[in-house]
Amino acid sequence: MDATTKTTETLSSWRWMVLAIIVAVQFQIMLITFAPAAVASPIISDLQLTRTEFGLIMSALNLAIMVCQVLGSVLVDRAGLKLGLLSGVALLGIGAVLLLRVHSLEFVLFSRVLQGIGIGICYPVMGALIVAWFTKREQPYINTIFAAVTFLGIGSSMLVTVGLFGWLNRSWRQAIGTYGFSILATALIWLVIGRNRKETVSTEETSVAGATIKNPNSLPKALTMPVVWTLGLATFAISWVYNMDLSFIPLFLESGHGISLPDASRLASLLPFSGIAGVIFFGVLATRATWRKHLLSTSCAVVLLGSIALFFGEGTITKAGLLVVGFGLSGWLPVLNTYIMALPSMTPSLMAAFVVLVNMAIYMVSAGFLRGRLDCGTAWPCSLKSNWSRFSSSCGYQQLAEWMCKLQESKHAFAAVETPPS
Repeated sequence: MDATTKTTETLSSWRWMVLAIIVAVQFQIMLITFAPAAVASPIISDLQLTRTEFGLIMSALNLAIMVCQVLGSVLVDRAGLKLGLLSGVALLGIGAVLLLRVHSLEFVLFSRVLQGIGIGICYPVMGALIVAWFTKREQPYINTIFAAVTFLGIGSSMLVTVGLFGWLNRSWRQAIGTYGFSILATALIWLVIGRNRKETVSTEETSVAGATIKNPNSLPKALTMPVVWTLGLATFAISWVYNMDLSFIPLFLESGHGISLPDASRLASLLPFSGIAGVIFFGVLATRATWRKHLLSTSCAVVLLGSIALFFGEGTITKAGLLVVGFGLSGWLPVLNTYIMALPSMTPSLMAAFVVLVNMAIYMVSAGFLRGRLDCGTAWPCSLKSNWSRFSSSCGYQQLAEWMCKLQESKHAFAAVETPPS
């Protein structure tokens, strides 16, 4: 009894430190992931890129994450949680700092790939940390915090990066590369305070027996579970909208609506900041186990409705679409994580494997940008719709996307005919 009490006290005192590190890492991941989108025009102009090449910058990171997540799962199995997270955060920080000295597309891509390797390692480890350190009763709230930080980081990336860009003599390299130093500082802090949870505690306090698990079969075991494939398919669908919206919204608003770069970034930040409300709404409801499946489908429906308003609306309708999309996208994340963690016999190692396989669907969508042709030679509003069409063709939705493009073009043509000459 005394040993169990002592272990429980240790768990309680250290888990909040672990949560603080997880929150800091996730926030910084979002900053560095979407920072190029916030200063897209300066990057394109400075490096003399086409939109196709800028799309490569955004997609290279996602492709690296998709490939290297397996490494994170292996590190959880073989090296433990402390070394796994340290490796990922350190690589992410180094990749970000390298942006301070890049002068060509090739070096930018190298930096983004290195960042992607680091992020790919971090995600399975962070999922395993939550399962290892928090009880099933606490996990819905931890996932809500995690999701809120995700969208707060995305919105902050839009605002902070543009602010740094103006403050640092309009240097996009310094604006983005500066994030690397804070990431490396986080890695150093984790090196000092991080630990693997090796203690065994009662089932009422935690859902696992230890964090350093020598189990090389977590990925094959996860692959045999039908729920992985179901969740992967659903995640693939919602990630299609997620990546298209968050990667190109600032450039779309700037070029398509004639909005200045700072105003476009501020307007684009509505999407992730509105997501915080969705995180709280869906995350709290996810504490009810019987509601989780229904909440997943509801969040997808909300995203669909918001996307229609965003892409085909004007003025206030576009802003409303941003808010609705952010609300739905944010609601998906905490419910998904809580649903997975509540599965029977979930362990840190198995959770890491689930993160790898479900995230594979997310980053398969992101990698689709590599196949898309992002420079169609027409006006940018049409270009975005055509990009969407070409991108979606790789996912099997070409006819639907083309129909929506033609519908938007017909609407503008009809408006032009109806407008009487002055």
